[in-house]
Amino acid sequence: MPNHILKHVEPEKETSYFALHFDDEFFKLVLLLNFHLGTRFTRTKKDLTFKSVAGSFMTYNYFDKKSDLDFWIYNNSCTNSIKSEGSLSFFQDSVETYFLMPEIRSVQYVLKCIGDQCLFADFLKNLSRIPEIISIYKIPKRKLKSKENLIFE
Repeated sequence: MPNHILKHVEPEKETSYFALHFDDEFFKLVLLLNFHLGTRFTRTKKDLTFKSVAGSFMTYNYFDKKSDLDFWIYNNSCTNSIKSEGSLSFFQDSVETYFLMPEIRSVQYVLKCIGDQCLFADFLKNLSRIPEIISIYKIPKRKLKSKENLIFE
């Protein structure tokens, strides 16, 4: 008697990465996005952390049910001050900066969009109209060597 194997292959959702440059705090960027775009970005319950890095990276998420688009915004850098053992002064502390994606150190925030890229075009156009955002541009996937850092849920 032959065995029948049914395979259901679901197409992988397309993912794009964008660099956001903004001169203020991360939460202000999220408030501006929610205000101007009508989104509901919320901070994830846990920050993004790694065993090899002593820092944690803030993350916000928004899922648009109508268009089936999933948006993630990550803080690309984290700064920790490390107190020297023999130091009695505030000024002798060392400051270490960690990057979520070290290959793009100049980028402040990373926007990840998962879903149909045609639907994302309107969102991107409205995002570029926010005057407080300095610049937004697509990050080529070939340039991203550590995009695995952004895969979590």
